[in-house]
Amino acid sequence: MDKLKIIDLFAGAGGLSNGFEQTESFEVVCAVELNGEALETYQENHKEKSILYRQDITTFFPSKEEELAKIPKNELVVVGGPPCQGFSNANRQKNYLLSGNNKLVREFVRVIRDLKPVAFLMENVKTMNSDKHKFFATKNGKDTKLLFLKQYGIEIVKEEIVLAKFRGFPLIKKKIKEFYESGNWPKPLFHSNEMLSKLRMIERSIKYKKTISINKKTDHLIFNQMAKQLIEYANKYDINFESSINLFIELSKKGKVKSLENTDEIIAFIELNRLLLFILELNAEDIDFTIIAEENLIDGLEIKAVVSSFNVVDYLLKVFDKELGYEVDSNVLTASNYGVPQERKRFMIMGINREHINGLLNVELPKKLRFIKEPTTVYDAIYSLKNYKPSDKTLDNDSFDIPLEVRIKSKSKLEKYYTSGFKEFNVSNHVTTESRKTSLKRFEQLEEGQNFHNLPDNLKSNYTDVSRTQNTVYLRLKYDQPSRTVVNVRKSMWIHPEINRALSIREAARLQSFPDSFVFKGKKDSQYQQIGNAVPPLMARAVAEAMLKILKKEKKRNIEEDLFVKEIVHSLQK
Repeated sequence: MDKLKIIDLFAGAGGLSNGFEQTESFEVVCAVELNGEALETYQENHKEKSILYRQDITTFFPSKEEELAKIPKNELVVVGGPPCQGFSNANRQKNYLLSGNNKLVREFVRVIRDLKPVAFLMENVKTMNSDKHKFFATKNGKDTKLLFLKQYGIEIVKEEIVLAKFRGFPLIKKKIKEFYESGNWPKPLFHSNEMLSKLRMIERSIKYKKTISINKKTDHLIFNQMAKQLIEYANKYDINFESSINLFIELSKKGKVKSLENTDEIIAFIELNRLLLFILELNAEDIDFTIIAEENLIDGLEIKAVVSSFNVVDYLLKVFDKELGYEVDSNVLTASNYGVPQERKRFMIMGINREHINGLLNVELPKKLRFIKEPTTVYDAIYSLKNYKPSDKTLDNDSFDIPLEVRIKSKSKLEKYYTSGFKEFNVSNHVTTESRKTSLKRFEQLEEGQNFHNLPDNLKSNYTDVSRTQNTVYLRLKYDQPSRTVVNVRKSMWIHPEINRALSIREAARLQSFPDSFVFKGKKDSQYQQIGNAVPPLMARAVAEAMLKILKKEKKRNIEEDLFVKEIVHSLQK
């Protein structure tokens, strides 16, 4: 059988496509990934293959690529995990209202619409089908205008989004009402990341009644520039921003302000700047919206945007089905059900094109693999590496082999999978970061399953807000359980179950079910991040095998045969 051809969008390091390739029934012909170091990893693991690489999905038009246009539609499969950030109050605290990443989900749909492949798989965060993931109707966007949405029966919700609240400083409220009544909103004064970060710093200092201070010479220059710009802005719009101007001047000269006068005015100015940023963003994103202003005794003057929103998954399922002609199935899958030593959950949508399939379709994502009676564990993943001391050198990718006897003695269900079946027994990236004295003291205090919150108070002192520290920080893994969801384990300071050190890059990769022959490239933190962002290959492989079954295509390798250590024992006995 000729292999099905994969176009891998938002490819990352390649965990999703690696799972498909493990069946030996798929081959990658194109990969699209913006991150340079992740793309370097992808290329390293496909050195012997001719693959079309692209970085910017927004300029990628596959049907116009000569190499891809020659491939029959019934051989093309598109896979990928477009970022889709949830809509929350945290967005407004960071001076943006919407996530530009959500556009990338529509880019995935655009490629499917353009290519009409025989099948596709989209994966995303487990909460993708929740209320916090939403799109907004647009004024001009073809597939997000209200008429289009209503045509395909996509549920539309009218909602009000609070853009800003003004409780004090009546002069600015009067000016905002003028802007509102005229419909002529000015552009925000400050919009560079540097200046916005300075405003957030001032806002936090006022909230927690802390001294405002700066250290860098460049910060003095920035505040000097901000003062000049604010003077011009205040004169142009006839608004009294005297306290804010004086604060910026004092910071530019002295670098420190202990007590502030008229903080209501300063907060009101920061809120006004944020409001104008949001309105600018709504227009730039082509959102169909209207502005309303309401005033009450409790919240003061509230400025809201009235928008039409719709659920991302509802949109996807109906567009794939009714417009593009795919039979689809969607669900949240748990990685441990497919042999991954991790309780990771991901939302997936699989679609099969009706045009290329005869007969009745039963499109269904895979259930738990029947031969997995108990989940694989952290022990299965990393025990055999414990006597190999990781390097802490920046780019030390020296590889080594794990002797067959060591792999057998570990009694790991996964050792055969990690170390064989891919050309060579080869372990690379067994590299970690050098831990500081404070980190080592914390490591020594924690037992399996414990985390930052189990530390004595004297070892928490350098954390600003202990109560907000997540349970996954300074987590010492337990051998007898699957790990929690793997993120960037270097930043979270995950600890080996029995050794007082941080997890290595290879150990994190094993928790994600990457085979040892898969090599990561780039800086250490980038490698950890690539692993944390990846789809576990074994999870992807289970979906790939389900897809092959629906398409009535042969799978050349069997996941059940690859996962058991007993075959290593058998080969040794021979």
